Amino acid sequence: MKWIHKNETETDVSSRPFITPQQRLLNLETSVQREMLEDFENYVKNLAGKMDDTTAIRSRYFCQTRAPSLSRLRPVCYGNLWVTPMFVGTSDPANGLEEAVIEATQCAITNLRTFLGTIDYSMDQAVHCWAVLNQPLESVIFDAFNRVYTSDAFGMPWELNPSLAAVHSERVFPPTRACFTVDPLLDPSVGTSFHSKAVAAVGLILVLCPLAVSAGRGALTGGPSVDEMHVRSLSHWAPASIGPYSQALSVRFHDVRDTDEEEQVDVEDWPPTVVTFYSGQIGLVPETMTLVDRDSTGHDINGQCWLTLRHCHRVTKIKCPSFWRGLFTAFCLGTSINALKQARESFHRAVCSVWFRSDLEKYSYIKHDTCLCAHSVIWAHVTDLPKQACVEWQWITVSEPISRVRIQYTDCLTRLDPLATLIFCNSSRLQQCMFDRGILVPCIGFLDRTEQFAVLCL
Repeated sequence: MKWIHKNETETDVSSRPFITPQQRLLNLETSVQREMLEDFENYVKNLAGKMDDTTAIRSRYFCQTRAPSLSRLRPVCYGNLWVTPMFVGTSDPANGLEEAVIEATQCAITNLRTFLGTIDYSMDQAVHCWAVLNQPLESVIFDAFNRVYTSDAFGMPWELNPSLAAVHSERVFPPTRACFTVDPLLDPSVGTSFHSKAVAAVGLILVLCPLAVSAGRGALTGGPSVDEMHVRSLSHWAPASIGPYSQALSVRFHDVRDTDEEEQVDVEDWPPTVVTFYSGQIGLVPETMTLVDRDSTGHDINGQCWLTLRHCHRVTKIKCPSFWRGLFTAFCLGTSINALKQARESFHRAVCSVWFRSDLEKYSYIKHDTCLCAHSVIWAHVTDLPKQACVEWQWITVSEPISRVRIQYTDCLTRLDPLATLIFCNSSRLQQCMFDRGILVPCIGFLDRTEQFAVLCL
């Protein structure tokens, strides 16, 4: 490979030095923080002509009246998107765990599709999926799940049959996805938890775009309101997808804000708000699609945390014009409390302390409440992750944040905010409770919290 410097002639061309994947991982902690800082400084320079102070990015918050409930759906993103309940499929693993996972996935997809049919929706309205299994995500199990997820739900025609690569299809791209394991897995519809040794269980939750319904087109068919990032090729920049999902998917909305009565603003003058969902990212080395080399303890937790964060930053850099300043909410999933602690430390040092430094300095007396670590991220303990990774990040950005996400930790569901949308719950401790207060997402605990529920008001 040849590299020509900007001010050099052809005779000055020299060979570009080869950098191995291992060399790219050297001093990962320092290089990620440096990349974050450089991008932040460039962002501030570009913003200088538009705003006097970067803190003004989060100075405008508007309240959007929530759309009325539709069946068992819950509204998110100012009432412009909907979230389905989790639909769980189960199967007896007596005849083999791989076959049981296939049957459980088929059952979950069938239940979900049937429900969508009752409200005149389809799978093509999906923009994001949370997939929760109760089995370890070893390659055999993960591949079996992906095969059914591809063939029965969100696979592209050319993924199902290579000979169809040139055939026109209305399907343009799959939704984003976050996949993880929780054992036991709670089925909120019946209040039952399924243990991995007794039953193979798969749960699916979808985020739907109702705008596509009125337009007669599904989110997956593209159009002016939806665009995505779906990379399958290898590079050193960021990892390719390891399943039938897009790395990021954006939906554009108009008139999602509502001002105070005293403020007279022409809504037509506002640019469209873009909400972007990102698939779960783990610490895969992009060139090899393997996890960072493990140490004598079995995991390189620190390396995975920093590499995962770099992946998140690079995808966000492409899809969100305000970078981390546009973070709406995030979910950090860790297979141990130690992994969550290291993930939070790296996030705070690279994101909070760089992109929100002025906020932390301005509100130092209430730093805990203003830091993104506290008010925008749920730190959930789970059983397993794809590739047996230690940490997985999944997040949502908004082109111009309008309101802060509220996270409420509680042991009592009867006192929840009526606008509660997602409820992460410790399924191992779950007893009789109300399941109609929000969309339940199972986990096995939270970082530095003893409460049973973590509630997001989106």
